[in-house]
Amino acid sequence: MTNTLADSMNMLKNAENARKKEVVISPASKILQRVLRIFQKNAYIGEI
Repeated sequence: MTNTLADSMNMLKNAENARKKEVVISPASKILQRVLRIFQKNAYIGEI
């Protein structure tokens, strides 16, 4: 079993370290969407 939320956070961290402007996260979940919206609200990430 994989942890979608942890995998997604690692994808974001790795993309930031590689200075990527876009990350495609798959599979998506409702919890992941809520976490990303919180990050977006606090200006940690851009557009979802």
